Amino acid sequence: SHTIRFYNGTIWADIGGGSGTYTVNEFTLTPTDISNGFVTLTSVPTTPTNTILTVIGGPMQSYGPDFTVTGNQLSWSGLFLAGVLVSNDILVIQFN
Repeated sequence: SHTIRFYNGTIWADIGGGSGTYTVNEFTLTPTDISNGFVTLTSVPTTPTNTILTVIGGPMQSYGPDFTVTGNQLSWSGLFLAGVLVSNDILVIQFN
């Protein structure tokens, strides 16, 4: 199966039914990214709230308290990750 799964805090859940196409973007953060508080995704997610963000070496992050997606920008400005992310952190972002 080609289903992407994530832990929603209670159970492991599927995103979609394995029949959709998912995009994975990877970013190594620069000082400019940190200053801007966002990265630009390669396309606009169909359902932004289903976006999965993992910081390599850290846990998956939660949509809302840790990051948001507006259009094709994933932002952490003013949210929890604003005080945590540093230059050279690697973000892996999955979305449909």
